[in-house]
Amino acid sequence: MALFELTELASYLQQDLDTASATLARARAENYLTAELGVDFTNDERTLTRRVPRTLNWQRLNGPLDSVESVTVDTVALTVVDDYEVTEAGVRCPAGFGQDVTTATDWCTLVIAYTNGYTTIPGELHDWGLYLAGVAYARGGAPGVRSISVDGVTETYADDSPGGTALVLPKDVLKSLKARYGSATRGFGSVLLR
Repeated sequence: MALFELTELASYLQQDLDTASATLARARAENYLTAELGVDFTNDERTLTRRVPRTLNWQRLNGPLDSVESVTVDTVALTVVDDYEVTEAGVRCPAGFGQDVTTATDWCTLVIAYTNGYTTIPGELHDWGLYLAGVAYARGGAPGVRSISVDGVTETYADDSPGGTALVLPKDVLKSLKARYGSATRGFGSVLLR
């Protein structure tokens, strides 16, 4: 599921849009929010595969987390309740993921199959995503590339100036969104350092 439809961006900007540039602007907004909040917008099955210390007892997953289908360590399936528990933000294994499975090395391969993402995008994320995409669209397709439209004719040219500033939300808005939807939500044993 996309953060918003391209027709909504056209309505927000009150202009006809170049589809490729609008799609890129939406992707930039989604990527920014995904990176800052630690959320995925498309509800989908995913697999995390990571080499971790066998004493690791917590693995955060991008939210919103719908379900965890399986957790395996070095191809050995762990059982929910006995070996691990699912929390709002990830998977916790009090004894350490690899403690009872392997002792040959201090590292193990952790594989988590899970489903996450939004089935319905929250209105606040939708609106701020639309704002970010509007800013990205107005700046052009890429840093250093500019487009001018006059009477329905668009011309693209290279600009010698730097491509503008980074795509960011105001600090207070970002802090509020993180508290509600993202990485400012504390995980087990986490410390927020911002």
